[in-house]
Amino acid sequence: MNPNLSTKARRDLKLVSDVLSGDTKVFEYIIKDYTASIYLIILKIVCFKDVAKELTNEVFEKAFFNIHQYEANSPFSSWLFRIAHNHAIDHLRKKKAVSNYLVLQKGNIKSIDEGCQYKIQSSTDNPEEAMIKDEKAEIVRKVVSDLQPRDRVLLEMRYFGEYTYNEIASELKIPVGTIKVQLFRSRKLLFDRLKNSEINYS
Repeated sequence: MNPNLSTKARRDLKLVSDVLSGDTKVFEYIIKDYTASIYLIILKIVCFKDVAKELTNEVFEKAFFNIHQYEANSPFSSWLFRIAHNHAIDHLRKKKAVSNYLVLQKGNIKSIDEGCQYKIQSSTDNPEEAMIKDEKAEIVRKVVSDLQPRDRVLLEMRYFGEYTYNEIASELKIPVGTIKVQLFRSRKLLFDRLKNSEINYS
């Protein structure tokens, strides 16, 4: 362990160690501590609040599933912020908007709103792509229906019912942080099951 780490960094290391030891519930504290910071990092890059919120959730999912890759010789926050930055850039690349981001970075941006001049283009599936997605959706629903009640309910509410995290928490009377951690685990279980199905999720 780096002896120069701050008290906060040492606390993060303890939380990471607990998660790796199987106490995944403590990941809630990481989410609580870093949600605002991660959101702002992403918002400055993608410029859209709804997109930033969704990507923030995805960053914590990435961190949760890859936490074993974190090396304790640097602050956990640095590792987490790097994931956030790279994930936001990857999103822009997928949306073919990275050139706009580079232009914004070179300019003198006074505020997030002033800097966000471009629009992320949305794409519409052609009939063949829509059919493939429909077929995949049927298989996903079948796999989800075979899961344990807790996992099934969370996945159905989040991905089929399109509930927000806050709505799920309110409906189930469970803290938002707990909902996120449980959904991370449920998604991992779902993907593991899907690997043995006919869907190729590469």
